[in-house]
Amino acid sequence: MKQNKLQPRHVREHYSFSQYNVFLTQGWREYCKRYVYGDNVTNPAMQLGRQVAEMIEKDMIQEEEVLEHLRVWLPHYDFNEFKIEQMFCEIPLIGFLDGIKVIPCPDCGKTYPLK
Repeated sequence: MKQNKLQPRHVREHYSFSQYNVFLTQGWREYCKRYVYGDNVTNPAMQLGRQVAEMIEKDMIQEEEVLEHLRVWLPHYDFNEFKIEQMFCEIPLIGFLDGIKVIPCPDCGKTYPLK
């Protein structure tokens, strides 16, 4: 009998749009492979996205001209991957904003803390 070498990993407490999309477009087998057993698939676009996110977060000067233009011209935020939570009809909704910039109140100039 052939044994499956993949072991189930911890399943997230939330269900993301990416998970939903994989389940609908690629089926339950691909969903389980990625999100239950952790066999994450990557592609050149995802790798570039990770590289760009890291260089912006660390403000690393790039030798490659195109990447340096991205580093300079893409927006820089005060908070990246900012988590927001809300309840809707007893269903917890969770969102992650790519970035958020803290803007002072136009009336008094005070900056309010993000919770």
